[in-house]
Amino acid sequence: MSKGEFVVNNMSLKQKLWLPLIFSWIALFALSLWNIYETRNLQIADRQHALIDITEMSYSIVAGLHKQSTEGKISADDARKEAIARVADQRYTGSGYITLVGADSVVTMHPMSPKLNGKNMLDFKDAKGNELYKMIAATGSSAAGEGFLEYWWPRPNEDKPSSKMGFVKRFKPWNLDFVASVYQDDIQADFYRSLIKAGVVLLILGAIMSAIATLVVRNIYRSIGGEP
Repeated sequence: MSKGEFVVNNMSLKQKLWLPLIFSWIALFALSLWNIYETRNLQIADRQHALIDITEMSYSIVAGLHKQSTEGKISADDARKEAIARVADQRYTGSGYITLVGADSVVTMHPMSPKLNGKNMLDFKDAKGNELYKMIAATGSSAAGEGFLEYWWPRPNEDKPSSKMGFVKRFKPWNLDFVASVYQDDIQADFYRSLIKAGVVLLILGAIMSAIATLVVRNIYRSIGGEP
């Protein structure tokens, strides 16, 4: 006899009758939690794909102009100037933009903060103390030459920092890192809201199931006259 069978056999009838309800509670909780986490993961994946797409678009523009310069169709300086200008004009999800940073952490082009252009940001830290530009350089110089990172930055017209997801890809011929980012704190907020909603629904369904189970157990108990 297995340990599980021994435990069940030593349970009272009332305890055995309550087992299906307990397992139903556990199953509902597990299913709700799994669904919430899957939804969160899908939201994160969608934003990652969006960042990759816009970065690849900018990357292809720069790569195309670089190719023209190597073929002698345009000078290297003109190719670089045109590439930077075209990337600076790109937008996504309304106000999203691409920043170009040199491998030495000197900002080549920041479309929303031109005052940063030409500045060495090596020692810059975000609101949580992360050395953002060192992280960007490390991601760009990695074996893959690209990757995701997280940092903290206030939303427009706000003082409180919010979590941002960033994607970095290096264009090696010019030692430039493309940086695209998007706020992701709303995903976390949705996650917590979903947990609360699921908890409320679980309590309501659980209460209904418990009420029905109580009636059934009492009916069975009365029918057999108590414990056998």
